[in-house]
Amino acid sequence: MTGRSLEEAVVLCVMLEEAARIQLLVDATGPDVPDFPPEDVARLRDNLLRREQFVIDFVYLARKANASGDKARLAGKGRWKIKRSRPRSDCRSAPMSFRSSA
Repeated sequence: MTGRSLEEAVVLCVMLEEAARIQLLVDATGPDVPDFPPEDVARLRDNLLRREQFVIDFVYLARKANASGDKARLAGKGRWKIKRSRPRSDCRSAPMSFRSSA
């Protein structure tokens, strides 16, 4: 799966894995599963696929991986370090760079 950025590619892969897990659970319940209304699905899709949402989700996943100490989920041997180019109170508007420390 590809994305326009590293954050987007990672989040799309995680979303795909979660969707597959949910689909397996739904399939196990039997054939009488009601569908979601199309307008609800479209609204959810629009909210989840906003460009700024990918960065927010990626930062969450990086923090979650760092907190768990699960290095197998991280690129390289180190932990992701989140470094802001300048401090701001609104995390969605602060430019960030991601790099793995050795």
